[in-house]
Amino acid sequence: NKLPTRPFKLFTLPITKVGKLHRIFISNRYKVKVDFGDKNYSEWITSKIISHVWQIPGLYHIKIISIDDNGMLSKWSKPSSILVIPNI
Repeated sequence: NKLPTRPFKLFTLPITKVGKLHRIFISNRYKVKVDFGDKNYSEWITSKIISHVWQIPGLYHIKIISIDDNGMLSKWSKPSSILVIPNI
């Protein structure tokens, strides 16, 4: 058995506001888990779209990991950065 390939890609706008629901689009063929960069993680999902809300302004690095049908984990994807600005 070999490890599944890294998750293909995640797409997101590079900026959002505190408290605003933000969508992330995922291109992958296996279940994925998302690390939102704020110590919060998604469950294992098969959806191609996931949403998250950041509560504190800052620069966050989002990455994903996938798991194949045999339970083998990939390496984490390269991070995508998102700037969360105050909601004023």
